Amino acid sequence: MKNLKYGILALSLCLGITSIQAQDKADFMSKSDSSYEENQMEKMREALDLSDKQIQAIEAIKAQRAEEKAELKEMLRRIKEEERKEIESIYTDEQRAKAEDMRAQRRELMEQRRAEMREREAEREFQRRKIDQKREKR
Repeated sequence: MKNLKYGILALSLCLGITSIQAQDKADFMSKSDSSYEENQMEKMREALDLSDKQIQAIEAIKAQRAEEKAELKEMLRRIKEEERKEIESIYTDEQRAKAEDMRAQRRELMEQRRAEMREREAEREFQRRKIDQKREKR
């Protein structure tokens, strides 16, 4: 019985960690989606030798699906939140407090990682601008 409790606790913590990590990644990705999408579109254009007309058609399709995808993301977020609450309902008060401390630590770590990623992205953008300026001078 004791092993079952520890197994449930471990599984719950893993699910909670995975859920938070996925949400953190989704939050970060949503902030950088536009540049990611632009990069992907440019890669597709080059790799597949797409015409402007094809690019416009692809962008129209993506725009049509954007709202549907946003709704699905919100639905998944709600499901994960409900799951987390259900799992936490079986915790003791002590376990719930410990789980919250762990979530707080993960949030702090993820914020640090996001800050580092923003710094790296800013540095890359700075380097790109320097290269562009050098090209313009030629």
